[in-house]
Amino acid sequence: MVKKIKIGESCEISADFDGAAWGRLNAVLSGGGKVGIACSGGADSVFLLHCIVSEFGAAAGNIVVLHYNHKVRRAADADEKFVEKECERLRVRFFTGSPKRPPIKAGEDALRALRLEFFRSCAEKFGLSAIAQGHHLGDAVESMLMRIARGSGLDGLCAPRAVSVWRGVEFVRPLLGMRKESITGALKAAKIAWREDESNFGSDFFRNRIRNAVLPEFEKAAPSDLLASAARCRRLLSEDSSALSSIFDSEFSKENGAWDHREKALLSPVILAHASFVRRAAEKFMAANGLSMRAPGVDEFVSKVVQNERCKADAGRAFLLFEPSDSSFSVLKKEPCERFSATLNFGENTLPDGSSVCLRRVFLDSEEVGALMDGRNVDGVSAYLDISALSGAEEAVARSRSAGDMYAPLGRRIPRKLGYLLNAKKTPRAKRNALPVVCNKTGDILWVPTLAPADKYKITGAGEALELTFKPPVC
Repeated sequence: MVKKIKIGESCEISADFDGAAWGRLNAVLSGGGKVGIACSGGADSVFLLHCIVSEFGAAAGNIVVLHYNHKVRRAADADEKFVEKECERLRVRFFTGSPKRPPIKAGEDALRALRLEFFRSCAEKFGLSAIAQGHHLGDAVESMLMRIARGSGLDGLCAPRAVSVWRGVEFVRPLLGMRKESITGALKAAKIAWREDESNFGSDFFRNRIRNAVLPEFEKAAPSDLLASAARCRRLLSEDSSALSSIFDSEFSKENGAWDHREKALLSPVILAHASFVRRAAEKFMAANGLSMRAPGVDEFVSKVVQNERCKADAGRAFLLFEPSDSSFSVLKKEPCERFSATLNFGENTLPDGSSVCLRRVFLDSEEVGALMDGRNVDGVSAYLDISALSGAEEAVARSRSAGDMYAPLGRRIPRKLGYLLNAKKTPRAKRNALPVVCNKTGDILWVPTLAPADKYKITGAGEALELTFKPPVC
């Protein structure tokens, strides 16, 4: 929907807003509800701020501008001050947040998680019905390419959506149909300043590499307008996603009604006939029970269910079961993980939960050492350390996690807490306590599965080395 909006000093511009998102903003503010506006100080969020204040100025008392200062960049405090002054000028409420401890080195996913948690807490604090974000068409195309690289399904390729809900918080994105150059052009015409995030021009983050290296070349190679084509692609995928979700919801309700008994779900013949519906059912069932699985585990489970095979999958704190006799999903809760400490000898060692850790002496040549040193053979399943890691002993120790556990994995100088390292590695929270902590006899942490081995005992040259291999319990 194209609207004429006056921003700046009475500069009239034409903005192509997403109808669903803009309509939702109108419904909330005209109905006396409260809206938050996520504003970083960049062109997109500043433009959105001015558009909303211009259109809904009468409801300015119900608008709260939310700024999250990650405390990562040198200009972060200046960006915060800029947004605060812009809010003073527009006479809308400003609220800011920042991490208690600035991250030493945080990836884009970790920063995004901090930001979303801030928005969630603000929605609760201020009673916000919706939070508006300034994602534009270019952001949507970048997200699509990123999701392709990560193997996302249909729903993932549609993200970000114009209206979505995360942990009970509704987000609206009215600018998804607008190009970046249209936004900056409108701001220049209205003589409205914005801040540039210098990190956007680097290559540290995956999104920046897509934005600065991949998209420009893709646009050159494309036979037509890439952004317009990608926008149509997203629209068609969203239509298909909505249709499939509607059919699935109807079929799931036929068998389960209101589904009050969440530890069991029945699957109709229509659901069982399509992997797409089985996957939706599995994801819905796991979400309701607080369970999670990595993508390969979900793929394998869905494949077995479609073949009508009785199966069990490790979903963190419980197992997800499929029973062909009554076409049902159910949950088998795991016994609470007790604290343990077990001596590891050379060879395979079985731990109390059925998992195992194997110790071996191996000889690595210079080519294998090179692969380890540059990270090519760091897979989280096996670890290789200098033989001195055993500190002269012929055995090691595997134990359960303890509060305060920390070490510096390969490539890091400063030790970090295991919780931080596992979160950065995206190890599902429900699986973390089941991972053994492998130490030497002096108590140094050598390795935790899914992470890299200790940098203190890294291999520096060809010769004898210690190999550690972890096998999870067999389901």
